[in-house]
Amino acid sequence: MEIYNGIKDADFQQCIVTLGMFDGVHLGHLHLIEQLRSLGNDLNIPTTVVTLWPHPRFVIKGGDDYTHVRLLTSMTEKQDLLRQTGIDNLVILPFDKNLAAKNADHFVRDILLDKLHAAHFLMGYNHHFGSDRLTPEEQVGICRLRGLSCSIGQPLVLPGNIKCSSSEIRTYLNKGDIEMANKLLGRQYSISGEVVHGDGIGHKIGFPTANLKIEEPYKQIPGDGVYVAIAEFDGYRRGAVVNIGIRPTLGTTEHRIEAHLIGISAKIYGRKVTLRFVSRIREEIRFSVLDELENQIKNDVQVAQRVIEEKGLA
Repeated sequence: MEIYNGIKDADFQQCIVTLGMFDGVHLGHLHLIEQLRSLGNDLNIPTTVVTLWPHPRFVIKGGDDYTHVRLLTSMTEKQDLLRQTGIDNLVILPFDKNLAAKNADHFVRDILLDKLHAAHFLMGYNHHFGSDRLTPEEQVGICRLRGLSCSIGQPLVLPGNIKCSSSEIRTYLNKGDIEMANKLLGRQYSISGEVVHGDGIGHKIGFPTANLKIEEPYKQIPGDGVYVAIAEFDGYRRGAVVNIGIRPTLGTTEHRIEAHLIGISAKIYGRKVTLRFVSRIREEIRFSVLDELENQIKNDVQVAQRVIEEKGLA
């Protein structure tokens, strides 16, 4: 997969294009991309995914307030996931106020035709582009008036008519429903960060923890609670119990992400750790004494070991 940062150098002879944020690269996105690849194979034309960066809400709302939207994937994570789909090209289109002001017709003319030389445009079934916020059917009409072949992809239908979208996944993560979020993602949800110094309470009670400083300020964090996860660092994989929250037993208000890596007692400050979430164990609980917290963590570790073994993740 070739990656183009902007459209200046993405001067293709022709290609089949799809467009979107693709945040999370979830099952719905993968379903659309598979349709793109099938069209590319049938027509023997390279496939191109165009993704926007940063998220349009960051630009439209303005400032550094990331509460407007939390993202499921960083750009690096998105690139890695899209590379696995087998597409030919990824174009990262900078989203700014000039692009936000383009209507659908100008976008088709200036971007899809003049810059990318698109031979066909495959739209997501509920995707909108352009400042005029036309319906997908109206957008198809604009494309055809410009002489661009266009079609709307078939939506992914899951059992029980479950909706698969980035916003739905964020909702499940906020509620701590990791298993449902993972089901829609088609993989374990992950966050990464540097291990920084904490207050050492974990060491004192026999369960040292890695206190994570998350790399991306806009990253979606699962809701407060205690989770089973797989921790990856320096080529190692270990089961982990992860606490997300304010640690009410200690009387603190600072929000933290702390992971006890099962079987690891060495200090790993300064290293990057990726946590891949498996399931939720419980909500945060306030204990009256540290002994009660220690006993609960022992139980949490046993639960985590059992879950990891049952799912074959050890």
